[in-house]
Amino acid sequence: MKYVRSGDKIIVSLERGEELCGTLKMLAAEENIKFALVRAHGSCLRVTLGSYDRKGGGLSVWSYNDSWDYELASVTGELLGGETPELNLHAVIGSVLKGDEYGSSMYDRNPGLTYAGTLESAEAGAGITAVLEILDISARLVNVPRPEKGGFFGKIGAAFADTDENSPSYKRLELE
Repeated sequence: MKYVRSGDKIIVSLERGEELCGTLKMLAAEENIKFALVRAHGSCLRVTLGSYDRKGGGLSVWSYNDSWDYELASVTGELLGGETPELNLHAVIGSVLKGDEYGSSMYDRNPGLTYAGTLESAEAGAGITAVLEILDISARLVNVPRPEKGGFFGKIGAAFADTDENSPSYKRLELE
């Protein structure tokens, strides 16, 4: 990772194999960041996205591995510093099937597929660029409560996989 700080902004450049989420948390400690808005884009080899499961109330998680190349089209969210830095990032990724031995690929015939969700991890392919805008505010991430069985959310019949009490929680930003 290389980064440059200019006033209230930090520009971060990740090289192949570096992981975005862990790097941003490390940077929060190194630069004593209390709160920052995050924007990022680039290419990835591996990505893990989550989606809120309205039925189970947890986070359903999907991993996308290196059988595809992924365009990290957009990442937005927050970085909260402190003793244990936390992220609340959301991403849109586009997939590009790697070419076969003849040099053609699915991307030649199809603009690709897109996926979106909370960003749990992203390993840089060709590279990732992130911009942090540091703000002097107090905020925290809180877990979204799980719905009670049979309540409003239980009746929706979401199309997501069931989660249990051990699945990660979906978080939201709460301003102090």
